[in-house]
Amino acid sequence: MELTNSHIAEIKSYTAPPVEVHKVLMALLIVLGEEPDVVRDWFEIQVILVRTGKMSLKRRVQEYNPGGLSMGTARRVANIIQDIRKDDLHSISKAAKVFYLWTSAVVEDRLFYGCYSVA
Repeated sequence: MELTNSHIAEIKSYTAPPVEVHKVLMALLIVLGEEPDVVRDWFEIQVILVRTGKMSLKRRVQEYNPGGLSMGTARRVANIIQDIRKDDLHSISKAAKVFYLWTSAVVEDRLFYGCYSVA
């Protein structure tokens, strides 16, 4: 699945997202380099989601270089999303599922294969 502006718009529309959506966005943003303490708060995530230009979420995902993902960060993110099932997530939020698939692929590549195949 490709990330679209409508996916981002769906996530932005939540004022109080389901727990799974919040966890997925926390994990995604930590992978992208945001501080874990910052992304615990949904309001702060919303602030990040409205950034434009080089700091826009879509651009950051598209231009992400997984070579900088540390093993410790990958473990932290894996712990955040470990109890989320992608099949259940689809019925909760299609946009969150897209972010989950990308984030989990990056983390799995780092933890289990030591490589970075997700572009």
